[in-house]
Amino acid sequence: MGVDVSWVRVVRPGTGPRRQTYDERACVVDDAGTLARILEGSTSPMLARADPYGSLRLSSSEMVQLVDELDQVVAATAVDRATLREARDLALRCRSDPGTELHLDGD
Repeated sequence: MGVDVSWVRVVRPGTGPRRQTYDERACVVDDAGTLARILEGSTSPMLARADPYGSLRLSSSEMVQLVDELDQVVAATAVDRATLREARDLALRCRSDPGTELHLDGD
């Protein structure tokens, strides 16, 4: 079980969300379940919202808080930091591009 992180561009052909689609830009696959384990025990507000069995969509405006929380987790953990750093890098990309979202998708 893992939580994959996808950086996507939101494509809205009209004014409403009914026909919107997502164009995936990059993805971090959590094969080892590192993110899922961290999310289950997280006390950080943004990370605690993620569900290892569901999906969470975050806008670019929410990335400042997410990057801060991921930085704290990277500093405090000795587990696979590479996956956490890759997720953080996607969050930084999302933060700089207002037309994108970060999707955390559990199994």
